[in-house]
Amino acid sequence: MDFFFKILGLQPPKDKKGKLLYLLVAVPHISMSAFLVTGLEWSKLFRDFDKDFKVSMLTLSVCTLHSVFIFRIIVWFFTREKLAGVARVVQRDSFEFNCFSIYKIKYDHLLNKARKIKDLKYDDLKKLWSRATIFINHDKNVIERFRREKMVHTRAICCLIYLSINFISLFTINVSYINVLSTETYEGFNERYNTTSTYRVYPYHMYFPFDTSLSHGYYWVGYFYQLYAYCGIIITFLPVDTIVINSIIHVISQTTLVGEAFNQLGSNIDYSQSLDEVLMLHEIRIVKCITELQNIYRVLYLLEDLYNVQLLIQYGASVFILCSLCYIIPLVDNVGELICSFIYLSATLGEIFVFTYCSQTLSLKLQNVKNAVYNLDWPCYPPRLRRNLVFLISKLQKPCLLTAGKIFTLDLLFFIQLHPEFFQVTAAVVISICPTDLDLGNAVAMLLDLVDLSIYSEKIQAVTCLPLLLQNVKNAVYNLDWPCYPPRLRRNLVFLISKLQKPCLLTAGKIFILDLLFFIQVTQKSYSFYTLISNTGNNK
Repeated sequence: MDFFFKILGLQPPKDKKGKLLYLLVAVPHISMSAFLVTGLEWSKLFRDFDKDFKVSMLTLSVCTLHSVFIFRIIVWFFTREKLAGVARVVQRDSFEFNCFSIYKIKYDHLLNKARKIKDLKYDDLKKLWSRATIFINHDKNVIERFRREKMVHTRAICCLIYLSINFISLFTINVSYINVLSTETYEGFNERYNTTSTYRVYPYHMYFPFDTSLSHGYYWVGYFYQLYAYCGIIITFLPVDTIVINSIIHVISQTTLVGEAFNQLGSNIDYSQSLDEVLMLHEIRIVKCITELQNIYRVLYLLEDLYNVQLLIQYGASVFILCSLCYIIPLVDNVGELICSFIYLSATLGEIFVFTYCSQTLSLKLQNVKNAVYNLDWPCYPPRLRRNLVFLISKLQKPCLLTAGKIFTLDLLFFIQLHPEFFQVTAAVVISICPTDLDLGNAVAMLLDLVDLSIYSEKIQAVTCLPLLLQNVKNAVYNLDWPCYPPRLRRNLVFLISKLQKPCLLTAGKIFILDLLFFIQVTQKSYSFYTLISNTGNNK
């Protein structure tokens, strides 16, 4: 993303000539395409709010959207050094798995020395590893080959997301301005010249300090300035917005690779060597995987600190924009406006969905890493390594999800719960355009036929019994006679209880947990929808 920041004028150059060019070109461009246009929109809104409510709602939505853009750009400018630190960790050169190319190690002469060291630490182990004789075979290193392919695909996906959003946004803006040329002109009184002038509406309303009539004024100056300003603010804002998504996508790929590395821990190893040497190879690889997980968590903590307040403000504004678009869509005048409105609606929902989907996918990938660590051959590992793996599993027990303002967890359930008002307004609009002789009784009967709650209650109750039985297993393990068991067996039982601590529940689309609470929520939502239909029909 540094390339896009530089060519778009967001990142100031370091040399003197570059700084002079930046002050002469980039600063005026960003000021005119972002700050000035937003101020003109708010001025128009305050001047003409009472004239046309539909136009005022559209202008208010655009003002809100552009204000969020400016807020994000300003915050990015003051936090760009911290974001550069995030990029350095994400793009670190140390993210490689060449240690999986080591298939054989010889350090028999060092084993006796290692056993004499009390409280052996990993710094001591590194010294031993550096003095050991290693044998390398890069051809059988499947993890490193998978890493190279995965990172190429990840960069391609990030580039495709950025270019696609740019294309869709610019296409929508240009369609709006091409569509307005097909609208008819109208005659109106011109206060500046005290005469009748010919006018044509702008796609988006904005205050201009000059006459905007076609016959006497400067309509085309305002037309092309709006087109330039809206394209400019989109191109300027998108690198700032997509850097979060791209960072999370990179972290998802890295987490996937770490999980696969744990699954392939025993690959490319010569098992003809001694058991101590095989365990040493396992330990080298486990330490490498733990180091990469630490870097992944470091990136997530940095992103959480930098973006939780920004996302709270942005998603709060998205709720208002969605409700405004839902009000505007039934009142559009032509097909072009309808297409643009639906694109805006889809883009607003899509932006929230992509972020929440990536956040939840990352959490699921970390859970997969936890399962891969749990499935390792624990009894064969030395006590020091088992303790480190216990700490790792304890860390992975808690789902790692980004938040909005440290209040809302950004997952797919948040995406659905964020817009209840929007979905209710949408349903009301759909019902309002239905025929007035709608038979509400038949409609409700059809809904109840489609949603047979009694059938779902039996299935959900059967699914809910599974976690209760697993909790009984956990209690039975806990009630065993622990003091009489040898230490090795007690440690294994501790691992088992750690695994059973997390409830095991089936989900619907990895969003809803299938338990009795979900059944109650389905019933409540169905009754709420029935009430909405009944009230709408009675009002008619």
